[in-house]
Amino acid sequence: MDFFTLCRKRQRRTSFNTSTEMRFFLDNNIILRTNPLFARYASGGQPFDIVRANIILRGLINKRIIEETYRKYNSDNIVESLSKEDREKMTKEMQEAISDLPYFEEDDAKIYIPFFSRSINRIYEKDFYKLVENPYKSLLNEFEAISSDPFDFYKDDLYNSLFTKLIRLKKTKEGSAYYDYDARCIYFVNKGGRLEESLPLFDRDLKHPAPNHMIEKLIPVVNAYYANKKDEFFLSLVDNRLISSRLLGDYQNSKDKD
Repeated sequence: MDFFTLCRKRQRRTSFNTSTEMRFFLDNNIILRTNPLFARYASGGQPFDIVRANIILRGLINKRIIEETYRKYNSDNIVESLSKEDREKMTKEMQEAISDLPYFEEDDAKIYIPFFSRSINRIYEKDFYKLVENPYKSLLNEFEAISSDPFDFYKDDLYNSLFTKLIRLKKTKEGSAYYDYDARCIYFVNKGGRLEESLPLFDRDLKHPAPNHMIEKLIPVVNAYYANKKDEFFLSLVDNRLISSRLLGDYQNSKDKD
């Protein structure tokens, strides 16, 4: 059994199943189930699967809210007859109305809908009037043709956004490391936005776990992982009381028997 699988098997119970992220997923995943493009995310699974599903969910909800908000401001499709000043005023009011929605920020642009390109997101961020113009009208309902995999498109940086509660610990040319407080787990995400490894912490044999000052405890672990320094990696985990010495001993003994 490899080390990460052993940590997964021996991790003590976490609060993830009662977390706000899990509740959000359970309350809203019907939106995924009824959308053929994203239905595969509706089954959930491990905590990281829930994180990914919630990114899609928040994007779908953002899309609906922005479109509905725009219709309220422009119920009669009068934008074409508005002066430049009135159009700018409407844009400002729209931006204020959606300012609390989650987004991913990239080069000072707000990506509200992660399965759309940067150019389409610009419409949902500031060029709202295009929503009632051809060929963009189709975005309201038939958007599958212009959708893409958000993790392919925005890669490992997408998790470093208001779409998730993850904390980025390190960014490298290989990808990024994130910490999930609810799942008490480090996610090593490759540059393609896919999970490379998950490292569950606080196993059942660790006496008196102290999940405080986590960032400073996790940085040495992540640095050692990316430097491929296995001894430092294991030492950092044990010294910072993130795993028990018994778990590490069991893993090393199993390797010796191989």
